[in-house]
Amino acid sequence: MNGRKIMALSAIALMVSFSVTACGVADEQGDENDPISSESTDNDSAALEGDDDNLIGRQKCGNNECGPGTFCCNASCGVCAPKGGACTQQVCDPVAKVGEDLTVGEVCGSVICGKGLSCCNASCSRCVPKGMMCTQEACN
Repeated sequence: MNGRKIMALSAIALMVSFSVTACGVADEQGDENDPISSESTDNDSAALEGDDDNLIGRQKCGNNECGPGTFCCNASCGVCAPKGGACTQQVCDPVAKVGEDLTVGEVCGSVICGKGLSCCNASCSRCVPKGMMCTQEACN
């Protein structure tokens, strides 16, 4: 992995870490902003309907879930804020999920082959589905 990719992934991880810390996700001590369980029941869904106060502390927020006394103020970044608080409306890149394949495709001339593709002719920057054949002519 080259330096740019490592720097970009590090920056994203730092932003996510800051966003998660800023919105009160549980630490070892726990507090009133602890996220609620991701397990939900029909009763939880029913409680959400018709009463806006019940949304506070029971709201999915991007890859996060807001704890009691908070609301989702930026779903793109998964940032929760205290009721009555404010936050920025920046757009965050999607966060990789645990076990997700983060490898970048194969470099093929001037392009990068996507998932399920392989480089069959780098001089033409030609990617094909894995296992497929292609001509090996020279391109400019």
